[in-house]
Parts: sequence; C-alpha cells; structure tokens
Amino acid sequence: FFSNPHNARMEANTSTTVIASRPAGTSPPDGGNKSAPLMKNVTVTRKLQKVLDISVDDNFRDSLEYLSSFYTENTVKDRKNLRGLLEQRSLVLHENFLAEFDKVNELFEAVEKDVHDLAEVCDGVSTMLRETQQEASALLTTAAVLQSELQEVKEKEQQVNTFLKRFQLTPEEKACLKGDISADFFTTLAKVHNIHKNCKELLNVNHQQAGIEIMEEMYMYQLSGYERLFKYTHKMCLDLMLADSPEITPNFITALDALKERPALWVQCMQEVAKGRRTAVVRNFFDALSAGDRPIDAHTSDALRYVGDVFAWVHQSVAEENELLQNFFDKKVSRVASDTDSDDAAELTKFDLLDQIFEGLCKHLKVRVEQVLGTTSGAQSSNMVVLFKLENILEFYAQAIPEILGPNAVLSGLLLDLKNGTIKSFFELLKNMSTKLLSDPMEVPSDLTAPAVVHDALDKLTTMMETLSTSIIPKEEREAEFAHVLSAIVDPLVTLCEMAQGLDALSKSIFTVNCLYTMQTALVGYAFTKGKMDKISKMVDQEVGVLEKEQVAALLSRFGLDEKVQQLESKPPDVALSTLPSTSQTAMADAMQALHGYLEINAAAVVPQSERILSLRLRQQVNFHVAEAVCSAYECLWAAIHDPTNGYTNPASMVPHSVDSVKKLLQLE
Repeated sequence: FFSNPHNARMEANTSTTVIASRPAGTSPPDGGNKSAPLMKNVTVTRKLQKVLDISVDDNFRDSLEYLSSFYTENTVKDRKNLRGLLEQRSLVLHENFLAEFDKVNELFEAVEKDVHDLAEVCDGVSTMLRETQQEASALLTTAAVLQSELQEVKEKEQQVNTFLKRFQLTPEEKACLKGDISADFFTTLAKVHNIHKNCKELLNVNHQQAGIEIMEEMYMYQLSGYERLFKYTHKMCLDLMLADSPEITPNFITALDALKERPALWVQCMQEVAKGRRTAVVRNFFDALSAGDRPIDAHTSDALRYVGDVFAWVHQSVAEENELLQNFFDKKVSRVASDTDSDDAAELTKFDLLDQIFEGLCKHLKVRVEQVLGTTSGAQSSNMVVLFKLENILEFYAQAIPEILGPNAVLSGLLLDLKNGTIKSFFELLKNMSTKLLSDPMEVPSDLTAPAVVHDALDKLTTMMETLSTSIIPKEEREAEFAHVLSAIVDPLVTLCEMAQGLDALSKSIFTVNCLYTMQTALVGYAFTKGKMDKISKMVDQEVGVLEKEQVAALLSRFGLDEKVQQLESKPPDVALSTLPSTSQTAMADAMQALHGYLEINAAAVVPQSERILSLRLRQQVNFHVAEAVCSAYECLWAAIHDPTNGYTNPASMVPHSVDSVKKLLQLE
C-alpha cells in the first residue's frame, strides 16, 4: 500500500494523526528513560518533517477521500488493521475484476468463435470467387471483344447515317419533291443539287460505283423537280405578266432564281415574261392615248405637249418595267452547266428583256411622232422654234431612256433616228429662212434701228437659246452644239444688214452698228454664245472705227480743214504757209472761227447723227473720238498760225480761242 506515493501519504497522515492524538503530559511507552524524550522528539521531528515534505496533489487528496469512505474511526486497532483492511478491499476489488473479466472473456470467446466461423465462410467465398473468376474470365474476354465490335458498329452506323444524310433524301424530302411548290420544295431541290455536286468527290476516291449510282438517282430527282418547277413558273408567267400591274410574290421570284440552274428553262420563262409584258405595255400605251380623264391624243394639235407627254409616259413605263425585271435579276445564283442545257441557250440579260418588251411599242411611236413632225416641218418659220424644242425633248429622252434600256435597244435607236430627223427638218427650215432673208429686199427704218425681220429672227433665236440653257446637254458642249444654229441665223442677218440699200455711208454705218448691237444684246447672258459674241464685238469695233473716221473726215471737210491740214503736212520747209492760197491769212481765220462756232453749238454731240446709235456707250465713244480728232486738227493748225515762219500777222486775232478752251468746250479735260 505504501509502495507508491499515495500509500506513503496515507501512512504519513496516519502517523501524524497518532502523534497528535497523544495527550499532553503523558510519557512515551518506553518506561521513562531520560534520553527517551530526546529521541522521541527527534523521531517526531523527523516524521513531522517527512510529513511536511510530502507534496499534496490531486492524487493524494483523492486517496485520502477514498480512505475516509471506509476508515471512520482513528483507533489503534483500526490503525493496525488498516493495511489488512486495504488488502482485503484490494482483494475484493480484484475478485470483482476477475468476475467481470470472465464475462468479457466469454464474450471474446464468442466473438472468436464467430470470427472463426466467418473466416471459414470467407475462405469458402474466396474459393468460390476464384472458381467463378476462372469461369468468368472467358466470358469477360468475349464481352470485351463484343464491346469493341459494338463500338466499331456504332462508328460505322454513324458514318452510314452521315453518308445517308449527305447523299440521300429522307422519305419526307422525297414526298416534298412531289408536293406543292413551297419553301420546303426549294430547300429539297437545293439539297438534291448539292448531293449531285458532292458525288464528284466520290468519283475521285474508291467509291466510283456508289458515286455513279447516287448521281443517277439525284439526276432523276432533279429532272422531276425542275420539270414540276418549270410548269409552275411557266403558268405563273402566263397568269401574272398580262396584268397591268403584276403582283410578284416571293415564291415566284424564288422559283425563277432556282430555274437559273437550268438556263434553257429559265430563258423560256423569261421569254414568256417579256412576251406578256410586251402585250401589256402596248395595251397600256393605247389606253394612255385615248382613255382616261386626260388622254394624250387630246393634244395632237400641240406638237410639243403631245411629244412630251408620249415620251414621258414611255420613260415612266420603261422605269416601271425595269423595276419589275430587277426583281428577277437581284439575287445572284451560280450558273451550273448541265447536260440538259441547250448549247445555244445564251446568257439572257435584263437589257435583252427590256428591248423585247418595248420593241413592240416602237412602230406605234414612230408613226405618231413622225406624223407630228410632218405637220410641224411646214414652211412657216414659227415651226422652226417648235422643231428646235422638239429636238431638245428628244435629246433628253435619247439620253435618259438608253441609260435604262442600253444603247443597243430598238427603242434607243428609234429615239436617235427621230432626233436626227428632227434636226434635219430644223436645219432645212433654218436654211429656207436664211435664203428668204437674203432674197427679199429689206426696208430700213427711218431711225436706222434694226428692222422687224432682224427682231423676228432674234426672237426665235432667243427662244432657242432659252431652251438650250435648260437642256441636259453639258455646258461645255453647248457652244459646239449651238454654233451651227448661231451661224445659220446670225451670219445671214449680218450679210443682210451690210446689203442695205438707199443709205449714205454715215447712215449705213450707223444702221450696221445698230443691227450688230441688237444681235449682241440678244446673245448676251448665254455662255454658249461667247464665240459668236466675240466675233460680233470685233465687227462692231470695226464698224464704229469706220464711222468715226467718216465723221471726222466729214466734219473737217465741211470747214475745209482737211485740205489745210494736208497742206501743212506736205508743204516744203522753206515755204511760208500764209503764202499758199488755201492757207492764206483770210482763209485760215474764217475756217478756224467757223469750226469754233460749230463746236460751241454742238459741244455735247460733235456728231449729231450719232444720236441714232442705240448703244449709249458706243454713242459716247463715237463723240469722244471724233471730238478728240477734231481737237487734234485744231491744235495742229493753231500751232501753225502762231508759228512766225508761216508769216501770219496778229495770230491772236485770227484764232482768239486757245486749244485748252476748245478741249474744255468739248469736255476733253
């Protein structure tokens, strides 16, 4: 019990209790030996010290609590029997432990028996598994082989399904090719075309036989599908194209696009479209001529309006038909050559169809327009303007319509022929007018202005120029286009003015200047007349120059100054001017004073006849130049008179007016 610290602590406690329980004043039991107290004290001290050195922990405390549970009285007997009591309790405890352990042992023996039985069963199962594994190994090997074969079969099945999906039609698709023409039909037909095209890949590998068979099968489907499609489209063409305004459905457009894979069939359908539209256009044309609230034939007496309305309707009709046919040419479908295509099935364009549609209209247009041109090409000069306007109308449509139909269309050629015919008739009338102008004598007005025949011709020319200025002819080309017309009208007028009879030189010059100025005024404001304007301006300048020379000569001759100036310039240096008869003292003084008197009266207009010149600028120019020339002659003679070598006496009284006063009088300063 005291072999462990717990028992030691119990012993110390017991000893301490015994010492403490001894009564005070009593002697120890050794009989009163004198050294005995000392030894006892030492012993007690040692024991106390031993007790005090014992460390009290939880185990020690638990031992004391356990001891107090059955050790209730601290007597000598109990202290002596304490070890036995403890041993007895220890024995009971071990007996109880053994009894409980027997139960556990029995349980372990039962478990051991169960484990042994289980081991025997496991051995049996293991043996059975080994036998079963040996038996199933062959089955597993067979299953693995079958699994591998199944995977191969699935892959082959997938390949077959892919092949069939790519190179075969489903039952639904086959039925669709025999059903109504719908979106599914076009999808299936496109698939048949792709299968037939893809079969070429099979021919390049080791599947030639399969490729040939599939191509033959798809070819039969194509024949059947395109035959049904052609019948449907052909019927639609017959039903729709004869209407005035056909309603084109998307299904019909898709059908025509699909037929482009068979050019021969597509061309036949488009020929039916052109045929139907040709009939409809001719019918609509006659309706426009005679039917409706405002029939075109109601204006046959007005050539310009009639021709304009006719070709306006034609132009609108061409635009509408072009828009209609554009529906059939918008989508691009790749053209695939086929054995069934005709060798001569040419590529048909939209321009070919438009040409066919409007070809039937050409003869009716030609008859009506030529009839109007025939009535307009009469001898009346007023028809010339009408023909010029008609030519501009035809020029517009001869450019606008071929932009849609193409330059090689029959209608484009007809417009060109009609325009050329109009131009020919116009120039014939123009030539007749020029001939008539030059053949008939012209009456010159008393005021020397341009006669009525010039104004009439220029009025027609102005109308033509107004028409040309609004035409579609490019500005840079108008001058070249109109040069022949200008020359055919202006040149005869100039010749006619120059041939005027019954006029003196001065009046003829004024008349010619007025006529040229009138022509110049009519041409101003049009850029395409610049060349002719420049020529007329030069002619005006030349004529004005002649007029100025004649006026100066006439004025100087009137007062004899021309002879005196000539005498001054031609006399010998050593001869005095006053000694000559024509430049004597008296003759020179009379002439100079007479000239000055005239200038005082006509200072504002040195040449009174110049007031007949229509142009203010030219009129002022003539007066200025004549005054300048007269003043120059006056200055020359004035200097000669004041020259002492010429022998004139008292020059100041001969010529009282200085050169500066004359210049001031003539407003030259």
